[in-house]
Formats: sequence, C-alpha cells, structure tokens
Amino acid sequence: ISAHLAALGGISGMLFLIPQFFSVETSLLLIIFILISGFVSTARLTLKAHTFSELTVGFILGFGMQYITLHNLPLW
Repeated sequence: ISAHLAALGGISGMLFLIPQFFSVETSLLLIIFILISGFVSTARLTLKAHTFSELTVGFILGFGMQYITLHNLPLW
C-alpha cells in the first residue's frame, strides 16, 4: 500500500467532506490535490516502486479513513 497515496487520499477526502459541515468552498483545492495524486501515482509507477493496485488501495484507504472519521466525529 502506498503511503504517498494514502496521505494524498486523506487530504482529498478531507477537502471533499469539509463543505458538508462548514460553508467553505474547497473545489479548487480538491482538483489540485487530485492532480497531484495523479502526478505522484505516475512517478511511483514509472519508478516501479508500486503496482497500480497498491496505489489505488492506498488512495482509497486514505480517503476512506477521512470519510469514516469525519462522519463519526461529533462536531458540536
């Protein structure tokens, strides 16, 4: 599992979910971090440091952990 993509997936998950709780627009940042995730994925594949499935699982794991955490966090 790629720690690089898990971190980027976590940031992307947070940017995706924050507008549901607060009146903050994060669309541009979300797009930027998804693009960065693509660049990092391409670099990791080119260097043969990971397989495609390891990168995918890392991103989904990071995104999923943010989703679970923010949906179960008592904000008030």
